[in-house]
Amino acid sequence: MLALRVNPGTTCAEVRSQATTKIADIEAKIEVLQRMKKALVKLTRTCQGRGPTSECPIQGVLEPQEKRS
Repeated sequence: MLALRVNPGTTCAEVRSQATTKIADIEAKIEVLQRMKKALVKLTRTCQGRGPTSECPIQGVLEPQEKRS
């Protein structure tokens, strides 16, 4: 968006359009992060916080698929 400022031919409408697009991008990222947070909160509730990491339900989910095979 700052690059638009140095171009003297840029209109206010173009800046507003870019800002609107950026807002949509930010909202999409927030949505993804909220889903990730929700999943992680759910996982942490399944973990008793005791025992070796090999028995941790969080580690089991986060472990790469290849290692589980």
